[in-house]
Amino acid sequence: MVMPALAVACSILLLLQHRARLFPVIALVASGLELLMSLGILHLSLGSIPLLLILGATLIVGGAGVYVKASGKLVISAATIVALIGLLQVASALHFKVL
Repeated sequence: MVMPALAVACSILLLLQHRARLFPVIALVASGLELLMSLGILHLSLGSIPLLLILGATLIVGGAGVYVKASGKLVISAATIVALIGLLQVASALHFKVL
């Protein structure tokens, strides 16, 4: 539950600090859904594709999209955290041994 909460916090920070809004909104929606699912408030399924894989990939896209266009240290750090959390979730959904 810590990683989805951290992803939401960093996504909110990206939304407030970065001018372009598309990628921060993508990251915020994905991380918000993950947080709601980890708290047991929301239950979603997508058939045979793991939802963790889709949401993780969405976090990677959101974080990397901001990272490429960002110039401030705080925004770059938050975008890196969001992208790395997404990468860990994708690796977990693909059953790679993580840590």
